[in-house]
Amino acid sequence: QFAVGKASISQNIINTFWNNIEIRRRVARKYNCRYLHIIAPEKYVVFPENMPFKARGHMASFIPKEGAPEDVLYPKDVLRSISAGRGYYFTDSHWSVPGKAAIALLIAERAALPDVVIRNGLATLTAAMNGPSTPRFSGDLGRKFTPNRCEAAVSFVLKYNVAIYENGLEHIGGIEYNEGRLTVSISDHSTAADATLLIFGDSYLQQVAVYLGAFFKTVVFCRTRFIHEEMVAMIRPHIIVTENAERYLNSVESDTSAPAFLLMPYLMERKPIFEIGATRAIAAILRSNREV
Repeated sequence: QFAVGKASISQNIINTFWNNIEIRRRVARKYNCRYLHIIAPEKYVVFPENMPFKARGHMASFIPKEGAPEDVLYPKDVLRSISAGRGYYFTDSHWSVPGKAAIALLIAERAALPDVVIRNGLATLTAAMNGPSTPRFSGDLGRKFTPNRCEAAVSFVLKYNVAIYENGLEHIGGIEYNEGRLTVSISDHSTAADATLLIFGDSYLQQVAVYLGAFFKTVVFCRTRFIHEEMVAMIRPHIIVTENAERYLNSVESDTSAPAFLLMPYLMERKPIFEIGATRAIAAILRSNREV
């Protein structure tokens, strides 16, 4: 409906979006950390030539083209101009391997990490990409067809180890919300910065977490539409990144209505199942000793 010009974002939602951005900026300032918001663009905005008609609109059109805030990114041009390959899969709604690597680099640059960290991390990600893949890839869109639609795609082979600890709340296809999922990723990349990145977002950035391990020792991902100040207070990150897919912009809710993040699974009647190793790792993250 947005693509054919038959729908638009209400002014109330636009106001709520920008009010949330200001709330998040204040939280970041309070805890002395950087802040960045990313909107994952719709594929047809990045690659309009793949649409069977000329799109007349898109949800994020209220983001100003001129004078856009530096901490609110709509990385359409970044995802389109990747030399290593397409920024999105054909058969999946998410970023491809080159797309994820480009977004990881973008975050690392905005976090003002040391040049040596940026340079070595980029070299590591570039070396980890191989393509095209065999067998062929079929994503969340391709699997909707019978037989599945497939494509050749760049693969990614980690050149460092990432230990991943979760709160036992797996993604479930077919349910409306997957909020409350918590993932802690610890990288052993030799030149990654001894810094913590805290993400509040959806599946787009969740899939980028291991790529971010080329730049950050610790990445904490919270699947949520809100910022949760209590998580910032406990973790004391060096940078906060909030993110949403463009298609979620028609249902923005105020951050003032956010419940405590660790209670979200229970509010949705989904009980986390913690393994002992994950419990210890998550507990250690939540009692950060970093000074404000």
